[in-house]
Amino acid sequence: MQKDEERKKEITELKTVLEEQKKRSFLAGFDGKHFTLGSGNGDFKLNISGYIQTDYRFYEGGEDENNINTFDIRRSRLAASGNIFKNIKYKLQADFSDEVDTLRDAYVDFNYTPVAVVRAGQFKVPFGYEQVTSSTTIDFIERSVPGNFIATTSRDIGVMLFGSVLDKRISYYLGAFNEIGRAHV
Repeated sequence: MQKDEERKKEITELKTVLEEQKKRSFLAGFDGKHFTLGSGNGDFKLNISGYIQTDYRFYEGGEDENNINTFDIRRSRLAASGNIFKNIKYKLQADFSDEVDTLRDAYVDFNYTPVAVVRAGQFKVPFGYEQVTSSTTIDFIERSVPGNFIATTSRDIGVMLFGSVLDKRISYYLGAFNEIGRAHV
């Protein structure tokens, strides 16, 4: 009986030591989507990701002054995202294609409840489903002409309150923006 109690005490002590080591541990690897660095307890996490989308235009009738066969790097993006203390999330994304503006996203989310999340920085303006859908998941390399006409800027600097209720059946977005578009960095 006394050996059982000693064994239980020893197991409890080992669990405590393992929990302390987990708090101080550092993890690195690939989670299937991102290269990841982070603390063992999940308080800190850094994900590195990126993608390239190309576009080739070929004119069968031959080239002229309006139609030139060309190869473009449409999007070339590198991103760092993650969390600090589990409830504060961040994202930085740059585009290195031929555009002048390289900074796409730079924001922080304060996420203490899924019902009300506060986002501040430069991010996609939630105007229409097509505009907030990632370019990696849309069917075509370009968005629709009517969608681009209505939503004159896809990203802006501002602050937004958003969330989901009723098991994510209803979502809402409420924001205030500069209305001048992205920062030119």
